[in-house]
Order: sequence, then C-alpha cells, then structure tokens
Amino acid sequence: MTQELVKEGFKLAEQELKDEEKMRIKDVVKATLEKLRKKEIEKHDVDQEIKILRKDIEDMKEGRIDRIKERQDIDAKAKDVSVIIIKEKIVEKQVPMWYYPWVIEIKPQYIPYIPVYTTCATNTTANVFNDVSTLTFTSTNSNAHLYTSGTYQLSDGTIKYI
Repeated sequence: MTQELVKEGFKLAEQELKDEEKMRIKDVVKATLEKLRKKEIEKHDVDQEIKILRKDIEDMKEGRIDRIKERQDIDAKAKDVSVIIIKEKIVEKQVPMWYYPWVIEIKPQYIPYIPVYTTCATNTTANVFNDVSTLTFTSTNSNAHLYTSGTYQLSDGTIKYI
C-alpha cells in the first residue's frame, strides 16, 4: 500500500511538473504573441504614414495641392504626418485651378532642414537657414508641379529621384 501511495505521489508530482512546464511555455507563447501584435499595430501605423507621405509627394508632383488640403481636412492623421500644412486657398480673382495661390506652412520640426532662399542686392540666391518657429509661403498648383521633380540627396547620403 505504501508503494502504491509512493507511485501515486510520484505520478502527481510528475504531472504537476508537466503542468508547470506547460504553463511556462504557454506564457512564453502568449508574451510572444502580445509583442507580435504590438509590432503589427506599429507596422500598420508606419505603413499608413508612408502611404500618406507618398501621396503628398505624388500630389505635389502632379501639382495638386488641393488634394493635400482635402486629405488633411478629412483625415487628422494626414495632417499630423505631413511635413506641411495647407492653410488656405487665396482667391482674389477668377483664375484657373492651376494658379490658385495656396498658403503652405512647414511644420516647425522640419524647418532646420529646409533652407530659406532669399535674393540679395547682387541678384544672387543665398541659403539662409530660418530660425523662426514656423515658415509660411504661398505657392500654386502649377509651381508645385514644375518644381517637385528632380534628384534629391537625403541627409544620410541616399539619392532619390522624383
């Protein structure tokens, strides 16, 4: 009888160890799944931001500042992600859509990277880095279309062509 009791106790202890190991494995898998889910959400957010930024570039290339404005009015995330904020359209007289002047504000966190071009008395253009908190300028759809294309060298040395 004591031998059966010992066998039964051994089986119970063995089962308890298996259950404990099973729970540890399940906890590891659950923690892994939790981290994976967080990363998937982060990836989804980053993918959305990339999509918005690509649309901004494409709309600038096509000369469609109005699309950027519309997207920013509809989607708060688009306004947060974009480098610029389209303030308003200035219509003083009837002009074609291509020539509507738009007030464009560059967000403060991007200003140190964007040179401000000024014309000096000698008619040469100089790069002057702006030290104010906002930079606002006026442009048209036509100018956005004309001036967006080109080759750009990024701060990490990468060359991008649009």
